[in-house]
Amino acid sequence: RDRDTLESALTRKTICDRSFISGLAFSYARQTVFKLGDVTRQHAHIRKVVQEGRIHVPWLAYLSIDVGSFFEREKKDHERRILAFGEKAVKNVSIDKEQEEFFKKQIEYYERTIQNLNVPYLRLDGQKTPEELSQTVALWASTLQMPLPQQNIEAFFVTP
Repeated sequence: RDRDTLESALTRKTICDRSFISGLAFSYARQTVFKLGDVTRQHAHIRKVVQEGRIHVPWLAYLSIDVGSFFEREKKDHERRILAFGEKAVKNVSIDKEQEEFFKKQIEYYERTIQNLNVPYLRLDGQKTPEELSQTVALWASTLQMPLPQQNIEAFFVTP
Protein backbone atom coordinates (compact mmCIF):
# COMPACT_ATOMS: atom_id res chain seq x y z
CA ARG A 1 0.00 0.00 0.00
CA ASP A 2 2.79 2.42 0.91
CA ARG A 3 4.67 1.70 -2.32
CA ASP A 4 1.51 2.13 -4.41
CA THR A 5 0.72 5.40 -2.64
CA LEU A 6 4.24 6.71 -3.12
CA GLU A 7 4.29 5.85 -6.82
CA SER A 8 0.85 7.35 -7.27
CA ALA A 9 1.66 10.53 -5.34
CA LEU A 10 4.71 11.26 -7.44
CA THR A 11 2.63 11.55 -10.59
CA ARG A 12 -0.80 12.69 -9.40
CA LYS A 13 -2.43 14.26 -6.38
CA THR A 14 -3.01 11.68 -3.69
CA ILE A 15 -4.70 12.30 -0.35
CA CYS A 16 -3.74 10.10 2.59
CA ASP A 17 -5.05 10.25 6.12
CA ARG A 18 -1.58 9.87 7.62
CA SER A 19 2.04 10.27 6.62
CA PHE A 20 5.39 10.10 8.31
CA ILE A 21 4.56 13.56 9.66
CA SER A 22 1.83 12.01 11.82
CA GLY A 23 4.43 9.58 13.15
CA LEU A 24 6.75 12.46 13.95
CA ALA A 25 4.00 14.25 15.89
CA PHE A 26 3.21 11.04 17.77
CA SER A 27 6.86 10.35 18.66
CA TYR A 28 7.41 13.98 19.71
CA ALA A 29 4.44 13.76 22.10
CA ARG A 30 5.46 10.29 23.30
CA GLN A 31 8.98 11.38 24.17
CA THR A 32 7.85 14.68 25.70
CA VAL A 33 5.02 13.31 27.86
CA PHE A 34 6.13 9.76 28.66
CA LYS A 35 9.91 10.06 28.17
CA LEU A 36 9.73 7.14 25.73
CA GLY A 37 11.46 6.82 22.40
CA ASP A 38 14.10 8.90 20.68
CA VAL A 39 12.90 11.44 18.12
CA THR A 40 16.42 12.07 16.84
CA ARG A 41 16.73 8.40 15.90
CA GLN A 42 13.43 8.61 14.03
CA HIS A 43 14.60 11.81 12.30
CA ALA A 44 17.73 10.03 11.07
CA HIS A 45 15.64 7.17 9.68
CA ILE A 46 13.26 9.54 7.88
CA ARG A 47 16.15 11.54 6.39
CA LYS A 48 17.55 8.28 5.02
CA VAL A 49 14.33 7.05 3.40
CA VAL A 50 13.62 10.48 1.88
CA GLN A 51 17.14 10.55 0.40
CA GLU A 52 16.59 7.03 -0.96
CA GLY A 53 13.31 8.16 -2.56
CA ARG A 54 11.24 5.67 -0.56
CA ILE A 55 9.02 8.44 0.82
CA HIS A 56 8.55 12.02 -0.23
CA VAL A 57 7.82 15.23 1.58
CA PRO A 58 4.09 15.85 1.08
CA TRP A 59 1.83 18.82 1.10
CA LEU A 60 0.17 19.00 4.47
CA ALA A 61 -3.50 19.28 5.38
CA TYR A 62 -3.73 19.81 9.11
CA LEU A 63 -6.85 19.47 11.24
CA SER A 64 -6.66 22.32 13.73
CA ILE A 65 -8.71 21.35 16.77
CA ASP A 66 -8.55 22.15 20.45
CA VAL A 67 -8.16 19.39 23.03
CA GLY A 68 -11.70 19.67 24.42
CA SER A 69 -13.29 19.42 20.97
CA PHE A 70 -11.09 16.47 20.05
CA PHE A 71 -12.13 14.46 23.08
CA GLU A 72 -15.77 15.46 22.62
CA ARG A 73 -15.60 13.99 19.09
CA GLU A 74 -14.09 10.83 20.57
CA LYS A 75 -17.03 10.50 22.96
CA LYS A 76 -19.53 11.00 20.13
CA ASP A 77 -17.91 8.33 17.98
CA HIS A 78 -20.05 5.71 19.75
CA GLU A 79 -20.77 3.16 17.05
CA ARG A 80 -17.16 2.70 15.91
CA ARG A 81 -15.83 2.75 19.48
CA ILE A 82 -18.38 0.19 20.67
CA LEU A 83 -17.37 -2.16 17.86
CA ALA A 84 -13.67 -1.61 18.51
CA PHE A 85 -13.57 -1.44 22.31
CA GLY A 86 -16.92 -2.59 23.71
CA GLU A 87 -19.82 -0.73 25.23
CA LYS A 88 -18.17 -0.21 28.62
CA ALA A 89 -15.28 1.64 27.01
CA VAL A 90 -17.69 4.13 25.44
CA LYS A 91 -19.86 4.69 28.51
CA ASN A 92 -16.89 5.18 30.81
CA VAL A 93 -14.82 7.54 28.70
CA SER A 94 -12.63 9.71 30.84
CA ILE A 95 -9.63 11.74 29.86
CA ASP A 96 -6.68 11.64 32.17
CA LYS A 97 -4.03 14.34 32.39
CA GLU A 98 -1.46 12.31 30.44
CA GLN A 99 -3.86 11.76 27.52
CA GLU A 100 -4.65 15.45 27.43
CA GLU A 101 -0.98 16.44 27.60
CA PHE A 102 -0.11 13.88 24.91
CA PHE A 103 -2.65 15.38 22.51
CA LYS A 104 -1.54 18.93 23.35
CA LYS A 105 2.04 17.97 22.47
CA GLN A 106 0.90 16.60 19.11
CA ILE A 107 -0.85 19.91 18.44
CA GLU A 108 2.32 21.75 19.48
CA TYR A 109 4.35 19.67 17.02
CA TYR A 110 2.04 20.51 14.12
CA GLU A 111 1.88 24.20 15.01
CA ARG A 112 5.67 24.49 15.26
CA THR A 113 6.17 22.53 12.06
CA ILE A 114 3.77 24.40 9.81
CA GLN A 115 5.48 27.68 10.72
CA ASN A 116 8.63 26.36 9.01
CA LEU A 117 7.06 25.06 5.80
CA ASN A 118 7.62 26.66 2.44
CA VAL A 119 5.15 24.47 0.58
CA PRO A 120 1.40 24.88 0.43
CA TYR A 121 -0.40 23.56 3.47
CA LEU A 122 -4.01 23.63 4.50
CA ARG A 123 -5.17 24.33 8.04
CA LEU A 124 -8.58 22.72 8.48
CA ASP A 125 -11.08 23.96 11.05
CA GLY A 126 -11.73 21.09 13.45
CA GLN A 127 -15.20 22.45 14.20
CA LYS A 128 -16.41 21.69 10.65
CA THR A 129 -18.31 18.54 9.74
CA PRO A 130 -16.51 15.71 7.94
CA GLU A 131 -18.44 16.61 4.78
CA GLU A 132 -17.32 20.25 4.96
CA LEU A 133 -13.74 19.16 5.58
CA SER A 134 -13.84 16.80 2.61
CA GLN A 135 -15.10 19.57 0.32
CA THR A 136 -12.41 21.96 1.59
CA VAL A 137 -9.65 19.41 0.98
CA ALA A 138 -10.95 18.58 -2.51
CA LEU A 139 -11.07 22.25 -3.47
CA TRP A 140 -7.57 22.89 -2.08
CA ALA A 141 -6.14 19.80 -3.81
CA SER A 142 -7.52 21.05 -7.13
CA THR A 143 -5.29 24.14 -6.83
CA LEU A 144 -2.03 22.27 -6.22
CA GLN A 145 0.45 21.95 -9.02
CA MET A 146 2.40 18.80 -9.84
CA PRO A 147 5.14 17.79 -9.40
CA LEU A 148 5.55 18.22 -5.67
CA PRO A 149 7.64 21.26 -4.80
CA GLN A 150 10.95 20.67 -3.10
CA GLN A 151 10.75 20.91 0.68
CA ASN A 152 13.54 20.79 3.19
CA ILE A 153 12.96 17.68 5.28
CA GLU A 154 14.57 19.43 8.24
CA ALA A 155 11.48 21.67 8.59
CA PHE A 156 9.59 18.63 9.88
CA PHE A 157 12.01 17.79 12.68
CA VAL A 158 10.94 19.31 15.99
CA THR A 159 12.74 18.20 19.13
CA PRO A 160 11.32 18.36 22.65
